[in-house]
Amino acid sequence: MITQIIKRCMKFKVAFIVINVLLFIIYICQLLIPYIFSGFIDRITQLRTINFFSDSILIISILTVVLMISSFFQHILSEVLITKSSYEFLDDIDNKLEHIPLRKIEKHNPAYLNNRIFNDILTSIGFVINNFIVSIIMLVSTVIVFALIIQVNVFLVFIPLVALVINISGILILNKIYYERGYKYRDINSQYISDNNDRIAHIKETKIHSWYAISGEQVKISFKELLKTCISLNKVVAFLNNIGNFSKNLTLIFTMLVGGTLLINQKISIGQFVLITYYTNMCLSYSEYFLKLGQEYQHAKICFDRLKEFLDLENENNGTISLDSINTIEINDLSFSYPGSTELFKNFSYTFKKANIYCLKGKNGEGKSTLIDLLLGLDYSYSGAIRLNNIEISNLDMISLRKNQISVILQEPRLQRLSVKDNIKRGIEVYESEALDKLCNKFNLSKVLDLTESLSLSGGEKQKVSIVRGLLKDSSLLILDEPVSAMDTTGIKILKDELLKRKNNSIIIFISHNEELFDIVDEFIELPKLS
Repeated sequence: MITQIIKRCMKFKVAFIVINVLLFIIYICQLLIPYIFSGFIDRITQLRTINFFSDSILIISILTVVLMISSFFQHILSEVLITKSSYEFLDDIDNKLEHIPLRKIEKHNPAYLNNRIFNDILTSIGFVINNFIVSIIMLVSTVIVFALIIQVNVFLVFIPLVALVINISGILILNKIYYERGYKYRDINSQYISDNNDRIAHIKETKIHSWYAISGEQVKISFKELLKTCISLNKVVAFLNNIGNFSKNLTLIFTMLVGGTLLINQKISIGQFVLITYYTNMCLSYSEYFLKLGQEYQHAKICFDRLKEFLDLENENNGTISLDSINTIEINDLSFSYPGSTELFKNFSYTFKKANIYCLKGKNGEGKSTLIDLLLGLDYSYSGAIRLNNIEISNLDMISLRKNQISVILQEPRLQRLSVKDNIKRGIEVYESEALDKLCNKFNLSKVLDLTESLSLSGGEKQKVSIVRGLLKDSSLLILDEPVSAMDTTGIKILKDELLKRKNNSIIIFISHNEELFDIVDEFIELPKLS
């Protein structure tokens, strides 16, 4: 995990190096200040006077300023690096999700998925950036502190050693349990947030059906499971914290007893006693840091492992053969079923040819939309064959074909948070502005073309945006799924005229129950019914 995240951070090499140099400066200052202070204490106890312009005061003042400046810029740069690295990681994950089989993504609630990915990235990257060099510096600092304590009195070194042994033992014993419970907690927490998001997303339906008394039932179930898991996890956390508190207070008692005895017997000076107290507390802070580091590492590892679940998935199949145009679609003995379900259709054969308009008929749930997904290369878990221009689609570059040669017009298009015009031309690299203007005029979209709040359009207007985009693309395969469900008679007539214009250069397939479209259809198709 750490190596892979560091590689990502090294894309911003300068910031990463500067942050670590600043961290080194910070910890050097923190080590030097108490050392200089202890010497100052010994001098004033001997001289019984204070020189406000002494070297010790001046050096500590300078070190304090350096410490403050370094801490300031280290904090800012760390946050910038975390933000940039997180964006890069998020972009990689999103890109991966876009290229793995659709079925593996659709089983996840989008709100759950987004919350899970976003939080996991921030946690894993934040952990490495905030702790990688810090842990190394603290480890080195601990060795240095031990050496300085030995220099004062060898017996005093056993005090922080006791704390380290206790804390390390706690980490080794409880880390595995913490990981298992933490993994479960984060997953249930993401589901809880997702369920609450669903509740908010369905406020309109709740009002319409007066579901007020039952709208929160699923959230309540998720919360009960979350609370149960939270208590289980925090039992481990509380036990680890108690180990830290025990070692801290035990070390304080030993420091008071051993250090106080050595001071009374004049084996160490007051300044050395102050130094030992300070360095022992520093060791305690370091041991507490490493105790929490173990918890945070397990937490970060959980997050990174969950991200790797997606990164390790195989990409969807995509061949290498390109086509300049789609002239025929040949289906032979096609059968398909979803996992755990009966077959949707079996031994279906058909040939689609250019210069024809086809209509897929049938009841909902009979597999019409699924057939379209198969023709688009979105799912390859079928038996039989699908060929475009006599080439099996598994050998074709379907990503390129969907981009350049296929237009799909959906019943309920999801518009982006862009202007209407940007939504229409999205993903279309080559088009004629005159053609765009004509289509927008015909479908009465000219008045809303520059509207930035495209999500506020009516259902009919959104459908027209999708239709104009599909027609503007001028593809050799045009697929329409219930394209006029929210359109008026005038809009339907305009669409029919546009389809007839494109008929000779395209294969046109639509799914529709609207009989107003049937007069332009050349062939009606019904999927075979299973007995």
